[in-house]
Amino acid sequence: VSVALRIADRVVNLAKGPSPITQSFDLTVPSDGKEYQVLLAGLAPGTWRVSSSAGAPPLSAVSEPGKNTVFFLSKGGRYRINPN
Repeated sequence: VSVALRIADRVVNLAKGPSPITQSFDLTVPSDGKEYQVLLAGLAPGTWRVSSSAGAPPLSAVSEPGKNTVFFLSKGGRYRINPN
């Protein structure tokens, strides 16, 4: 579904193919004490839910048509990203 890249304090998750991501997927952000800027790119337009396995309140974010991205900050952990 996607591939994640880490560059310094950024994590970028990209769709593997030319079509937008329309299904749920997991993402792991390093837990090394740093705060990471996380960009999810290639998402289908609509509302997406980002849930942490650590039990933090889920984030609801909108992927706008033509932009197809969601951004959030993370101090690390495993996340489940679901379309709403």
